[in-house]
Amino acid sequence: MRVLLISILFFASVFSQDKKIEQIYLTICDRAGINVDKPLNFKPFDSGKCGFGLYVEALKNWDKFDLIQKTNIQKSLERPALQTSIVTPSGKFRIHFDTTGVNTPFLIDEFGNRIPNSWRMYVDSIAKYIDSVYNVEVNYLGFEFNFNDDTLGGGNEYDIYIQNLSEGLYGETVFDPLNPLPRTGNAQRFLSYMRIDNSYSESSYYTQGINALKVTLAHEFGHAIQLLSYGLWEQDLWFYEMTSTWLEEFVFDDVNDYYAYIPRFFKYTSTPIYQHDGYDLVVFGIFLQERFTHKLIVNAWEFIKNYPPLSSLELALNKFNSSLKYEFVEFALWNLYTGKRAKYGYYKEAMNYPEIRFETQPIAITSNEAFIRNSAGALSTQYYMFIWRSDTIIAIISNVNLSYAFNRSVDEFNFEYHITTGAYADYTPIGNGLKSKLNVPDFDNWGNLNILNSQVAIVKNDNVFPNPFYADGFEKLLIPVESAFQEVELKIFTAGLDLVYSAKVKPEFNFGNYFVSWNGRNNSGEIAKSGVYIYFVSAGGKEKLGKFVLIRK
Repeated sequence: MRVLLISILFFASVFSQDKKIEQIYLTICDRAGINVDKPLNFKPFDSGKCGFGLYVEALKNWDKFDLIQKTNIQKSLERPALQTSIVTPSGKFRIHFDTTGVNTPFLIDEFGNRIPNSWRMYVDSIAKYIDSVYNVEVNYLGFEFNFNDDTLGGGNEYDIYIQNLSEGLYGETVFDPLNPLPRTGNAQRFLSYMRIDNSYSESSYYTQGINALKVTLAHEFGHAIQLLSYGLWEQDLWFYEMTSTWLEEFVFDDVNDYYAYIPRFFKYTSTPIYQHDGYDLVVFGIFLQERFTHKLIVNAWEFIKNYPPLSSLELALNKFNSSLKYEFVEFALWNLYTGKRAKYGYYKEAMNYPEIRFETQPIAITSNEAFIRNSAGALSTQYYMFIWRSDTIIAIISNVNLSYAFNRSVDEFNFEYHITTGAYADYTPIGNGLKSKLNVPDFDNWGNLNILNSQVAIVKNDNVFPNPFYADGFEKLLIPVESAFQEVELKIFTAGLDLVYSAKVKPEFNFGNYFVSWNGRNNSGEIAKSGVYIYFVSAGGKEKLGKFVLIRK
């Protein structure tokens, strides 16, 4: 029976994979106008607003296509034969278009109606905006783009083709997966060209007309930069789409087409970020930019030449004295403050963002205690709301297991979260007599923030905890530090300023922040006596001291 079940599951998986391959192939042919037989119930492969992901899927699955399919896919990559072209004022782009027929570009009026004989104005708008996009993304942001395709498309300029695209498809960056450029790092690089719609007039576009054109140029040129200058990690498409969608917002802040995609992320924060499509993760790019400026994202792309995106982001954050673990927990906090909960100091456009979805209905704290038992994937966040009398507590629980995230793991990790009004020494005070505890075996892979009546509790302030500290030689006193310094000088004194402990230590990550810890033992290894103690930490030219009570068990 077990063998039969395994066999059924295996063949179901193979069948599903075969259907996906067929769907990718038929969608490519459909968009390229290649006539092939399609089933009556054919549904195009969903690559999102742009077709870039479709060609990435073709690359990932190339060996699974048969000879006829490969031939047709190669045919779909051929550049369109349009009637004429112009070069933009910067000399960096060649725009190809028709002046008659179904591909003729046109503008629309405020009611969505076609403006007759407007093809030239549409083409001139492309020339104006793509030169502007280049100026921002290359000259201002600092992305590399040393493009030269010899005479492909009629010259060595980057080619943009205007066509009547499939409904809802904003544009696509097309590249030949069989012809990579010489390597300059570990990631494969490719030449590409761009296809964009001739009007953006259909109701299937969230944004229509010239505004849709503007963000498409910013988005697709972002992909052109990624392919040419940094290389493709085909398993990490989400990071490419996240960056290109972030570029839309950075270059054309007034358009906000990305509002159409972010509800998916706010609804599914419990899904690991590397399992999202990336369009909805534009808020992660915005978060990183607002925290560190655009330089952080550009720096991450420099690392992508040799390392996958998440590893590259960690390396870039390290250069900014931070880490992906810390920033992901902070990101989880920012995502709470949207919509009606929007607060100054977080997303600038937070009032226009949807609100996160809680994992359960609000949980009432009865008999002075409540708890949750659940599991979480790497780089995911869950939100829970608790009610105690007139108090509202929001618990934010994030898993930040980077080793599993770097491997794009689908594994989940168990946790228990307890909240109580009882007097438990190993619980973290939240306020108003409430305490909480996150039960996990690997604290450094978790973040936990508690929000009491809209105020972030304990973990986000400078308090040492637990205080009082019950010392048994194993439990740790945690002293917050500002960042992930390589080394921190820690000293513990008695109230009479006698030195008890001195060491240089590396900060640890616990519950969403960085701390240095002390196990209550002096430099001789003996547990310190009960009393009032003074701690002193020094790192990066900054010093900090405070008091705590130690009770020897």
